[in-house]
Amino acid sequence: MTGEDVRQVIEAILPQQEIERLYAQFGVIERQRKLHLGMLVRAMIISAGTPGGTYQADVLRSYLEFEVPKVAHSAFYRWFDEPLEHFMAALADRALAYAPAQQVDLSGILGGVKDWHIVDSTTVRVREALRTEFPGTDLDVLLEEEILVLDGRPLDADVHVGDAKHPLHLRLVGVHTPKGYCFFLTNLPPRIGPRQVADLYRVRWEIELSIRLDKSVHRLDEVDSERSCSLKTLLHAALIASIIAALLAHTHNRQTRPQQEGAPRTEAPLHPRRLALQLAVSCQTIAQAFALKGIEAKRHWQQIADLLTHSGRDPNWRRRPSVLDQLRGWKRQPVGGKQTSRRNLKAAA
Repeated sequence: MTGEDVRQVIEAILPQQEIERLYAQFGVIERQRKLHLGMLVRAMIISAGTPGGTYQADVLRSYLEFEVPKVAHSAFYRWFDEPLEHFMAALADRALAYAPAQQVDLSGILGGVKDWHIVDSTTVRVREALRTEFPGTDLDVLLEEEILVLDGRPLDADVHVGDAKHPLHLRLVGVHTPKGYCFFLTNLPPRIGPRQVADLYRVRWEIELSIRLDKSVHRLDEVDSERSCSLKTLLHAALIASIIAALLAHTHNRQTRPQQEGAPRTEAPLHPRRLALQLAVSCQTIAQAFALKGIEAKRHWQQIADLLTHSGRDPNWRRRPSVLDQLRGWKRQPVGGKQTSRRNLKAAA
């Protein structure tokens, strides 16, 4: 991954011209003339992975690191209003539209698929005063009564989910494993057999990794705010930060994948979580790079890319390839480091 790759991803998600257009559209600049919105947005997003990235006071500290006019805490908190919330929502929607437009890295049973939707949910903690505005969701699943024979063979039955007014016609698929049956609900056509459905469902684990990134690095479940608009603004910032980390990892992993399908990797992939942690540490360096031009900017971005590549490498890529990598046909590779160390110790003894 080069410095130009890093610059293109970050500027594609946070383009200054689009930021100016959106804050004019939502009236942010008219209401808050002293606000340098471009710097505020970058402070919220790039520092989202820092220990205090989900607190407005810590966002203020990151914001003041830029060469901007000083602002009091009370005035800064007033900036987090509905126009800023709508602006961040539009910026997040733009990032969500940009990410799936990139070249995919799929093969095997995933190859040739045009559109996949794998959905999961997570919880976000809010203050007691905001619980009525963010009640959460509850889905009651009703299955038609049907005799299901669990005899070790794959199970495939038509079921209806939901109430009578809005039924969903799905397939209930069951696959026997050493730990018992695993069941899946899907709307994939019958030509996708039960075992293929089970393999595809394993891809859902990538969502769990994404949620872990959102929570453990960008602290999505620790956003602390008294007002709804402030909470939503910081939530959008955390999600955009996760998208940037995932896009950078995807860019590197696609560039370094084996040329021949099924061939083993020779270079470690980047892990989005490890990369996001380094992004948070490098937030001020990245912010400074936006202001540079020419050769100096190119050198600065390359230093950032080298650091992200070094710190973001997955240390377990040989022993525990990801679910997607396994579906690509990449096998676990033996790691001889420990065995070599034991032989050296034995020889020394």
